[in-house]
Amino acid sequence: MRLIDAIAQDTGEVVAIGPRGLDLPGRVTVTGLELPDGLSFGDWSSIGSTLKSVEHSVMWWIGDWARYGKRYGEKYDSAIKATGYDYGTIANAKSVAARIEFSRRRENLSWSHHQEVASLGPDEADGLLDKAETDGWSQRELRRQVSQIKAARGINAAEPGDDTCTVADLFRLAQQGKKYGTIYADPPWQYDNQATRACTGKHYDGMSVDELCALPIPMLAADDAHLHLWTTNGFLFECPKIFAAWGFEFRSSFIWVKPKIGIGNYWRNSHEFLLTAVRGDAKRFNDHSIPSWLECDRGPHSEKPEQARRFIERASPGPYLELFGRHAVNGWAVWGNQIERSLLTQNVREVA
Repeated sequence: MRLIDAIAQDTGEVVAIGPRGLDLPGRVTVTGLELPDGLSFGDWSSIGSTLKSVEHSVMWWIGDWARYGKRYGEKYDSAIKATGYDYGTIANAKSVAARIEFSRRRENLSWSHHQEVASLGPDEADGLLDKAETDGWSQRELRRQVSQIKAARGINAAEPGDDTCTVADLFRLAQQGKKYGTIYADPPWQYDNQATRACTGKHYDGMSVDELCALPIPMLAADDAHLHLWTTNGFLFECPKIFAAWGFEFRSSFIWVKPKIGIGNYWRNSHEFLLTAVRGDAKRFNDHSIPSWLECDRGPHSEKPEQARRFIERASPGPYLELFGRHAVNGWAVWGNQIERSLLTQNVREVA
C-alpha cells in the first residue's frame, strides 16, 4: 500500500493518500485545506475525525520508517536530515514502533497511548490498551495506571534484610506522596550490554536507559521542578529519552572541566556534562549569577564535585532529592546503593 501516491509539483496538491485518498472534500495541499461551501455539520465533524486519524498515524509512520533504515546501516543522522525531526522524536517513535508490532496496535487509540505502555511486557501492555479502549481512558489516565503497576512491582520486589537503599525505596517514597522541587542524578550508565542487569528490587550496578526511564521520577517530582542530570559523551543523545520519560524538558547545560587529561578515541575527554531540564512553571533559576562551567579535580571513584551541589542549591527549588548518591548530605534526601535506608529522608529540610 502506498501512503502517498503523488503531490502535484506545480500546486502542492496532495493527490491521494492510501487506496481511497484522504476521503476529504475540497482541495488538499501541503499547506492547507480548502473546503467547499455548503458542508453540513456532520460532514464537518467527519473531516475532523479523518484529520485526527492522520495525526495519530504520523508517529507510527516515522517509527516504522526509521526502523526500516537499519538495513542500510543508517542510524539517526540521515533520518534527521530527511524529516527535519529532532533526534528525540525519531528515537522515541522508533522505540515504540519496535516494541509494539502491527498486530497489537489499536486504531481507536492514539500513538501517545501506545507510548505510555511501550516499556511494559506485551501481556501487561495489551491488557492496559484493551482497558483504555473499552473504558475510554485518556493518555493521562493510562499513564497513571502504568505508574501504579511499576510502583507495585517495585514495592513487592524489596528484599527483607537489605540495609541500604534499593529501587523499591524510590517507589515507597512515591507511594508516600513525597514530592521534590529538584532532582539531582548521576546515573550508573551501562556501557557494556553484557554487564550485570539492574533488578528493580536489588542493588543496581549499571543501568540501561530503559531501566532509568522506568524509575518513578514523574511521581516524585513536584509539579514545578528542576532536573540536573550528569552525563558523558557516550550517553549525551540518550538523555532526551530520559527527560521525556521523567516529564521534563531540556533547558541548559553545565560543564565540569577536569585539569587532568582523560581518555577518548577522538578528543581526549577532560569534561562531563550536567544537563538541566524543567517541568511546570519552574522555568528560571533563583540565582542568575552562576557560571556554566567549573574547573576542579576529580573526586574518588568519579564522585562529582560538591561545588556543583552548592550551585544547584542556589539555583533550584527544594526539597532536594539526589539519585545514585554516595553519602548522606544535610538538607537532602539521598538515594543510592551506598546509602543506609534509615538515612534516606533523615536529613531533609521540610518545606512548607
